[in-house]
Amino acid sequence: MFCANTAYMVSGSSLKFLCAALNSDLITWFIKNSALNSGMGIPRWVRFTVERLPIPMQTAEEQQPFIELVNRIMFELASGPNADVSDFEDEISKGVYKLYELTPKEQLSISSSVA
Repeated sequence: MFCANTAYMVSGSSLKFLCAALNSDLITWFIKNSALNSGMGIPRWVRFTVERLPIPMQTAEEQQPFIELVNRIMFELASGPNADVSDFEDEISKGVYKLYELTPKEQLSISSSVA
């Protein structure tokens, strides 16, 4: 497999936590409103944009609920690409909102603009 363009990878010991955070409604909203776009309105997840994301440090114990949700999503998707994982994704987004101490009004505003 070859990339026709630049490709980026994330490595480290907290990959499932980062996967959860980066795919949450909050980070999706943040990227949509702060990153460069492709010219067709699609945000570009380039290195300098992702490196600037303010993701709070979490202990292994604090990461565990996110890791469990990512594991459940991976398990469900292994059964087929049409698996409904929206409840797990919603739980991740709620957990990320809590990390940033967003108010219910802020959460509603973000979730409605991402949907």
